[in-house]
Amino acid sequence: MAKITLARAFVLRGFFRKTITELNQEIRSENLTSEIDDSKSFFKDESTEKGNDTKLDKLIGLYLKAQGYLEQLNNEIDDANNRVIDGKSTRHYLNLIECLKERRHLYSDLQSDLTDFQEIKKEFDEHEFNPDTKQLGLVVEKHYRINTKLNLPKEVKNLNKQIRIAEELVSERNATVFLNSDATYWNEAVDTVENADIY
Repeated sequence: MAKITLARAFVLRGFFRKTITELNQEIRSENLTSEIDDSKSFFKDESTEKGNDTKLDKLIGLYLKAQGYLEQLNNEIDDANNRVIDGKSTRHYLNLIECLKERRHLYSDLQSDLTDFQEIKKEFDEHEFNPDTKQLGLVVEKHYRINTKLNLPKEVKNLNKQIRIAEELVSERNATVFLNSDATYWNEAVDTVENADIY
């Protein structure tokens, strides 16, 4: 039983490390701040496109929220992950589970708002706008491509799996003893884990 618990813990740690890497990649790939600022300035100066103002404002707001939220979650997950690796306490695993659930909630929000991305893209495709507005349409399309590329249903499915494994680990009878152990015990466990069977 102990071997499987330790093995699960190390597999879980690998999941979290992968999560942190993916978060950083997403933040970098979604860095469209300057284009968003240009878009906002354009709408301030342009009065003929008021019909699209609300939708694009919502789109921009969603993007900025997602970018800021991912940065915040990145810090929280990084901190919780480091504490778990040090074997500090079960509470940090529970905090990490909450971080993952928040990220899942964010992805679900983005997924539900993809309809707006599609509608905006369709509007820019179907109407002949002035050159400035056409350029703005390219920015919207770039947003759409990035958020589609995230493959949100798959991300949510992966997060569900990570959360389930974490919750199982915390609920196991001897998990608390393991998670409260010191760093020495954690390091000594590596050899055992490498030879453990994971089911």
